[in-house]
Formats: sequence, C-alpha cells, structure tokens
Amino acid sequence: MSSILRLSNLLLLHIITSIDNVDIICLLLTCKQLYYNISIRRLITFKGIETIDTKSGFISDRFAATFNQFHLNSFKDILEDRIQSIKDQQIFLPDQDKDLVDEYDEPSNITTAFVIYGKLESIDELYQIPSIDTLCINGQQPKDMMDLSSISLLPNLERLYIHTNRFEIDQHPSLKYMRIYRNTGYYQATTIHSLDKLVSLVDLSFKQFWVSQIGPCLFPISLVFLTLRLTDIPQQDTFLSLNSLVKLKIYYEINNEEEVYYKQHPCIDLSSLLNLKTFKSVDMNDEDTEQCIIEIRVPPLIKILVLQSEDLRVPSQYPMPLLEKLYVNQSLLMNGRFSILSSPLIKKLSLFRCSNPLLSNHIPSSVEKLTISSPHIIDEPTSSDILGQIVFPPSLTHLSILGNHYEPIQFPQSLVKLKHIRHRWSNLDDQASTESITPFLPRHLKKLVWGSYLDTVTNLVFPSSDRYPPHETLNLNDINGDFTIDIPPITKYLSIRLKKTTKLTPDGIPIYSIASKISKTIITTDQQRSQQQWLPHNTTHLTLVPKRKINWKRAFKLDEIINHTNVRYLSFIIDRFVDKKLEFSIQRLDPDNKYLLVLERHILLGGIITQRKSIQNQEQYDPIYLYLDFNYTSSPFKFNWRFGQ
Repeated sequence: MSSILRLSNLLLLHIITSIDNVDIICLLLTCKQLYYNISIRRLITFKGIETIDTKSGFISDRFAATFNQFHLNSFKDILEDRIQSIKDQQIFLPDQDKDLVDEYDEPSNITTAFVIYGKLESIDELYQIPSIDTLCINGQQPKDMMDLSSISLLPNLERLYIHTNRFEIDQHPSLKYMRIYRNTGYYQATTIHSLDKLVSLVDLSFKQFWVSQIGPCLFPISLVFLTLRLTDIPQQDTFLSLNSLVKLKIYYEINNEEEVYYKQHPCIDLSSLLNLKTFKSVDMNDEDTEQCIIEIRVPPLIKILVLQSEDLRVPSQYPMPLLEKLYVNQSLLMNGRFSILSSPLIKKLSLFRCSNPLLSNHIPSSVEKLTISSPHIIDEPTSSDILGQIVFPPSLTHLSILGNHYEPIQFPQSLVKLKHIRHRWSNLDDQASTESITPFLPRHLKKLVWGSYLDTVTNLVFPSSDRYPPHETLNLNDINGDFTIDIPPITKYLSIRLKKTTKLTPDGIPIYSIASKISKTIITTDQQRSQQQWLPHNTTHLTLVPKRKINWKRAFKLDEIINHTNVRYLSFIIDRFVDKKLEFSIQRLDPDNKYLLVLERHILLGGIITQRKSIQNQEQYDPIYLYLDFNYTSSPFKFNWRFGQ
C-alpha cells in the first residue's frame, strides 16, 4: 500500500477513475492516507448514477434507491457531491404552478427536465429554460393529447422521452434521440404525423406504443436507428427514403385480417438501403395463426437478419453475400421462403421453432455459433429426432440446444461454450435420478449452461479430475429438480437455482441456503466448520435464483458465503425476464473474516459487517441472514441483513 502513496495525484486519479464504485470505497477504506487526502477526495465521483432509465423512460429505480437508502456515512460527501451536480442541472416539475426562472438561481445551467404527473399546460413552463437538452414527460390521462407543437422553443433539446397515448409534435432543429412509451390503461393503435419535421433525428423507438397506417415521407431522412411496433403492414415504399438507416426493427401484431394490404401481396422493400446492416422482423401474433405472406426485399450489404415469423418470404433474387448473423424460424427454410445458400459468410445462426428434422444444408460450414430451439410443446412424431440429419461444422465453438431434444448428441470437440436446456413437456419416460453429463462434454469446454425441467434430476456427476472438464463458467439455473452437485475445481463463475429449506425465520420467512446444493458432506464437526470450504477456491462469482413461491420475501444465509466460500461477487436474480437482479460485492477486510464490506454494486447499498462469535461456540460466528423482498410492486432493491441464532 505504501507504493501507491508514492504515485502522483494525477496518476492516482487516473487509477481511481478506471475502477468501479465498490473498489473505490474499498481502496479508501484500506488506505487511510488516501481516505484523508482532501485534494484527491474532492476529485472522486461515483460512476453510473443517472436519473433516467432509458429502458423505461422513468426515473431510474437504481438512482432512487441510492439517493434514499445510502448509509455509508464516511462516503456520503462523495455521493452528495454527485447528487448535487445532478440536481444543479435538473428540474422536476410537479402538478403545481411555479415560476421556474425565479426558483432556480442559475436556470441556464439546467440541462434535464422531468414533467411528472403534470398538467399538459405545465410543459409550457419549460420553454423558459432554453438550455434543456434532455426532457422526460410522464403522466397524463389516457385520452389526453400531448401538445409538443412549440418544442422548437427548446433549441438545445437532443433527447426526448414521452409517456403518452397520443401526441402532436412540430419541427425541431436539433432533436436526435426520441423514445415514445405507451401510458397504461390505453392499448389502441395510434396514427402518427409530422415526424419528418424532426430533421436531425437519428434514433427513434416506439416502446410498447403501437402505431398504424404508416407510409412514405413519414419519418425524417436523417434516421439511423428505427424501432416500430405496428398493427398493420406498412406500405411497400415506406422506408425507401431512409438512406441513412443502419438498423431497423419491426414488431407487428396484425389485428384486422380484412385490411386492404392483405389483398395486395404485401411487401416491405428495403432493397435500396445500402447502409442498412441490421433488420429485425418479429410477429407478435400467435405463431400458429394463419396470416398472409409478407415479402421482404433485403439490401445486398445487410449483415444481421432476424426473421421470427411463419409468414415472411425473402425472394431469391435478393441475395445477402455479406450476411454474418441469421436468426430465422425453421419453417422458412423448410418451405423455401428463405434460402441460406446465398450467404457463405454466416458466422452465427439461430434456428427457432424447430419441430422437424434439420437437413444438412440448413447449417453452413462457416457457422461458428449455432442455436437450435424448439417449441415447449411438440406434437409432431418426428420432433424427438430433429438433430438426426445434421453434421456440426468443424468451425463450431458455441452451441445452444433448447427444447425437447432427448436423442443422443455427439458434441463436437471444437466447442468452448455449450448451452443445453430440455423442457418439461415430453412423451418420454422419466429420466434417471442421477445424470452424468461429463462423458458427452468436449474437453476444451469453458462455459456450460445445463438445464432440465424434469423434477426427477437429483444429482449431477462430474469427474474428480482437476483438468477435466475445464469449466470456467457453470450455469445450472434451469435445472428444476432439487439436485446436488460436486462443483468442478476449476469453476470460476457458478449459477444455481435454490429451493427453500424446511426452516423459517421467527417471522415466518423461508430460509435459503447453498448447503442444500453441495453433494459432498464436508463438515464433520462444529470445530471444523469455520475451516471448511464448500465451493472450490477458484469460484469467486456466484449467481443464485431463489425459486418462486407465494411469499415474495426471502432470507438467505449470507454467513455461509462469507465463511465457507471464496466468493467475492454474489448475485441474486429476481426476475430473469425483465433483468432484475441484485449484485453484491463481498470484500473481506481481515484474514479472519471478522470485518467485511458488503455492497450492492450498482446502487451502493450495504455497509460494513462485523461478525460476532456465537455464545454457544466461540469457534463459530453467528448466522447472518440477508433479507430480500422480491415483490414486483416494491422496489427491486429492498434488502437488509440481521444476525440470527
């Protein structure tokens, strides 16, 4: 530590700016001279504390949690400096009249504005502050029209987030980024107008906001990224003027089968868009519903193509010689609506809804990453042998097989990443309770994701060799059975699903423990408990998925992780579908694990834990329970810990 103190302030600052927030706190805690160095401390700022969640367009849950629940008093000045710098540049406009210019001493410094549950007239007040470059408007009655016809009075505006069901907007010279979200309680499609007046718009996305009746000259020709959600098929020449377009995503849910485009051989013509590199088309209707066939005319320079629909056709006269990534439903290959022969450079191939045997020409020899996915419920008699006719290419390094594939698979030795998940719905007999997966695994495998929704899988067997299998990452989140496992010694990243134990906390909360997953009985006496490791020393990253129950609250035995593993990064997945998770950093501050810094890495909630000796046995520490609340209606960042008996 003395060597770091000999570095110049400039170099120290460079080091601090290159590490994350938890490492900054740990560095200052362990180096008191840095902690008390005022000149350095004033230059430190916590990273990633942003007010807007760009996915939702709302105020970030992470920001709110950090702002309201930060308890590291020794570092509160650093957080407050960051919050103050944000507050100096932002305003929140509630549903009440205020003179913004009089209220803020330096309104010219304000760059971000929020209108939250405000009246429509409140937006007009913002026009007094021309320095605003980011505007987020949320909270209207379902039938209200959001009037943005005077938006040009904010000449520096670059980013606009709006939550509305209907809106009108006029020209603007500098707006580059726009996100449109649907207000809850209103689901009708909306007809949009005048977007072509946004002459500098680069990125436009409709988030859960469905539109209809789009046609040519609707969008500005400056667009580079466009995401649409449509309830009907666009006119054929809708996108031909968008020559700058690089990425186009279309999600559609056609509600009116009698609409005029069904009678006119619908077509989306993209053939002249020479800058278009990514096109994605996803049918949100029931995949088994009979729809009309939409012709897609793709440009020759496209590199990424996603066709998740049964009702598309790409004519053979539109080759794609530079295509590198293809995501496509198997039916389009089977019925001749898409040919893979014109694309010799495909490196990544994903085949969806595979319910028939794959043919050898479905997988080009150039493929390095392959995904084969079947529906969860399959009735076709050939579905149990869909892999039978294919030969894996020698260049294959990543393979994912998802669905009801129970036929024997000879995995190629070239694999470094394998994902194999079998679904619960099958006509097969129950599997054996012990599943030995290692005889099938390639010797150079680094990452294994293994899953089975059969409840009968109870034990996973790995060889005892330190050299085989050479897993760096082992993900068992999708094993439904109450299994145990002996973790391979070389595993660094481990992910498992937990079931609750039979024990409850005094207030009735179910207790979760990693001990239920360890196949070997390592602990023999109480005296040995503090010395035993339950996971390999190399396992430093652990991700846990507590299985859902009616009770959303969980109590997890944190002391097991602290005292019986070398885990430094502990994550809990709250909801995999919306990417909600808590990610903790565990820093052991002394050799005996008496003092620990435990922090959620993104919101900096937590603090220093001082373990205490058990009254009954001075060789042990008291249990520490980490309490989590996974209720969807609450913040995903509610947790605390307590000592227990």
